[in-house]
Amino acid sequence: MDHKPNNEFERKRIISKGGVVAKSKDKSGKEFGPYRLWNKKMTKPGLSLSRSLGDGFATTLGCSSEAEINKYMIYPTDKILILATDGIFEHLSN
Repeated sequence: MDHKPNNEFERKRIISKGGVVAKSKDKSGKEFGPYRLWNKKMTKPGLSLSRSLGDGFATTLGCSSEAEINKYMIYPTDKILILATDGIFEHLSN
């Protein structure tokens, strides 16, 4: 998954708290990987998410511990239900 936080609201919240949303950079300055949450010096934490539980430092940079909840109708014809975080779907195809 190579995208900015879920929406503009996430990005604005992070920036308003002093965080930075940017990709990592290699030694030559070329960007790579997913967008991440950084401090202004881009030294830490480097999280590839905008919501997390229990990360006190990331919370000071605008990371939220409030869950994003989606509701979906489950039908009798559905065969499987997967409850997972976005980190799982980074490695699981449809």
